[in-house]
Amino acid sequence: MNRKKILFSIGLVGVIAIHSIGQPSDSNTVIHTTTGVETTVSQAYFKMGDMRLINNDWGSRALECKTSYRIFIEKDGTFGWEFTRGTCGGDGAPDFPEVEFGLHPFGFIKDKAKTGDVSSTTLLPLQIKNITSASIKIDQMNIALQGSASWNICFETWLTAKDPATIDTGVCPYAEIMAFWGWQDGRWACDKTGSLTAGSNSYRLCHQVDEGWGCGWRYIQFRVDGGPMRSYNGTLNVKAMLDWLALNLGVSRDMWVTRFEIGSEIGDNTNGKVTFKNLTFEVNGVSKSPVFRDPTAIRAQSREVIPRKGNTAMFPAG
Repeated sequence: MNRKKILFSIGLVGVIAIHSIGQPSDSNTVIHTTTGVETTVSQAYFKMGDMRLINNDWGSRALECKTSYRIFIEKDGTFGWEFTRGTCGGDGAPDFPEVEFGLHPFGFIKDKAKTGDVSSTTLLPLQIKNITSASIKIDQMNIALQGSASWNICFETWLTAKDPATIDTGVCPYAEIMAFWGWQDGRWACDKTGSLTAGSNSYRLCHQVDEGWGCGWRYIQFRVDGGPMRSYNGTLNVKAMLDWLALNLGVSRDMWVTRFEIGSEIGDNTNGKVTFKNLTFEVNGVSKSPVFRDPTAIRAQSREVIPRKGNTAMFPAG
């Protein structure tokens, strides 16, 4: 699937005026997170300790297509998302329900920061040269599909030339890096060679676009050996992947790693459900797993946040 033409012919002309993934766009509400909760609100999220579970339907919104997405946390602490997307008119604008750990790479309007403009964790963003270890442990990520025309389950990270907390809105990131564990049959065939071992699995370089992706960033995609899979249980060594990029593709170690994401790109005529038993992000020896609040300690009220003024185009994840 080649997204680069449709991706920002939508976003940059301001057809969609959402800036920050993770901030509820139809209400100024941050959802307090316990177990046994769900929401179908577009772009809303649940904060699970140092990570956010995000109902990210950016593609459907960009295409003005009515779709159904739900994020949920079960009473036993398992979590995930459920999706139904019909014929929206383009797999070049997929949706990307996800778990985010860190800060989006697209900048913000100074003094007008919303919750989504602040890193979900103190561990990221961080320059590559200052990362001594980084990994993600995925405990039973499963995708069940009733319609499987266009999908994946994947890891994603973003690189910027400057600290993303200091970047004004509209500055293009340096690179988007993805690693796929599962994908639909017949997906965009690989056109590059190269391989690395990164944790529990080995990966092959599948695509490398050095310019012109989105607003001009680089795009690098890996796929797991032995894939595609409809479930993944293992550890991704993110530092090994970053080191490989530095050694083989000349990525500067001065680049900032803005966030880690685990999600699924969902395109047209696809419906199903993704679930996790657990998920742990680790940076420089510090590990963070989901944390849920005691529902008896939370009053049933929303917290108002400052809405962003103006018509700022959103840069989607995935």
